[in-house]
Amino acid sequence: MRGIRVVNLENALLDPNSVLEKIESRLKTLEERRAGETIKWGGRLFRDVVAVNTWVQTFKDKGLFRYCVDMVTLIMLCVEPYKTIAEGMANAAAAHKAEFNDLTEARISLHYGLTYPDNVMRKQDKEKYAATGGWFWTTTWSSYAVFKGTFNNGAKDTMSSSLVELSRMIQNVIDFSFPPASHPIAHAVFTEQLFISRQQASGWIEALEPLYVILLAAGMSTEEAWEQVLIFTKAIFDDIRMVRAITLDKGNTGGMIWGSFCTAKLLEEYQRLKFYQHPHVSNMLALTSLQREGKKVKKALGTMGTLMKMVEVHHSKIVQIEKDLKAMKKDK
Repeated sequence: MRGIRVVNLENALLDPNSVLEKIESRLKTLEERRAGETIKWGGRLFRDVVAVNTWVQTFKDKGLFRYCVDMVTLIMLCVEPYKTIAEGMANAAAAHKAEFNDLTEARISLHYGLTYPDNVMRKQDKEKYAATGGWFWTTTWSSYAVFKGTFNNGAKDTMSSSLVELSRMIQNVIDFSFPPASHPIAHAVFTEQLFISRQQASGWIEALEPLYVILLAAGMSTEEAWEQVLIFTKAIFDDIRMVRAITLDKGNTGGMIWGSFCTAKLLEEYQRLKFYQHPHVSNMLALTSLQREGKKVKKALGTMGTLMKMVEVHHSKIVQIEKDLKAMKKDK
């Protein structure tokens, strides 16, 4: 019965006409529509990347993208760029040599082409990470216990605090560079983008723990559950990569700004669904349950096979003993 139920559930989930498939297809259509629609930020309409480029050209600053941050950029900037003064001076000198205004601008520009923030995920060569495409958490994210920490010292609290401080610093720069009195539109555009992106970054961080708890309740081990949280996170960043891919040229300021706008619009759907209620997670949980149920069935069948063999052996022994007893009676 369990085997039949698993097969039926699998067919229902993988059926192209299933309810789950229709929901995901509908949401994907909405996300694509939202990612491609006219964007209104700070009271100004931007129809496409061309419109953004036209607007950017009204400013003399070629590094205007550094004021327009999205969730990925904020997460990346949460880590200190250097550990010593000497290292910081060397990095700053290298940034100026590469014709960036400062180190922060260099970091934002160069990281724009990366899919995953390197302070959260790293590429691993170990075979056990094959299920995640070779990617796994960095040291400070290596397990849920490390992520959660104790007394506000885990990666979760550290990044949450950094987001608050970082957002305040970026807002101060926006206020200084684009005073509302003289640059009301630019100030409003970058301020709204910053506010939305910070909310989305915080929403993603807050979603990891409840998702992990759900996975544990589904019967996973702590290690398995945390790996699935990574898979969920990768799916989000992969989606962001798709809308950012409008341009990966660090010299295209308008393209990078438009990509950041589109990232924020895309993540509105995730944010509405608290990230972990998004269909990506639903599919992952459903398929994981199928796999686990399938393993249980396989294990049960294997155990049954072993028991049947034991019964056969015992039955053979009983038959032999009965023959021996009959033979003994005849001898008497």
